[in-house]
Amino acid sequence: MTHDNLGHAGVTYGDWLGTAAADEHQTIGHLNPYEVAGLDRDRWWILSIDITVVGVEKGYFYVYAVDREATSITDYEALQMYGRVHGKIPVTSFLVHDIAAETLIRESFTQFHVQLRHRSLGELPLAVEDTQDLNYTGD
Repeated sequence: MTHDNLGHAGVTYGDWLGTAAADEHQTIGHLNPYEVAGLDRDRWWILSIDITVVGVEKGYFYVYAVDREATSITDYEALQMYGRVHGKIPVTSFLVHDIAAETLIRESFTQFHVQLRHRSLGELPLAVEDTQDLNYTGD
């Protein structure tokens, strides 16, 4: 059994580093992350989603979820209390097979934003002083 702490996203050389954010769909007709992954929402609480693409054809989609029954973590307050007492939250890593990460993104999120910055920037801010379009066809 593995007991590694889940870290930040990383790749072999780390040429580009960044952040990500998403808003879940709140509308009828879309699947939530539990439905896309096939995970029982009453038992599990998804706390992290990990999407990895390797090359042009290979991708991985993981969800990390806490077992509500085994931990008694049923709400925000219980999650925070467990974290204060134990110093970490125990999760199970689920590799989701036969579902493209794009399906998760399109079905579950109204907005999905990933921003990557070249590692040479460090913490230097970027000041946008001009805007232009590339490959715009006017459609």
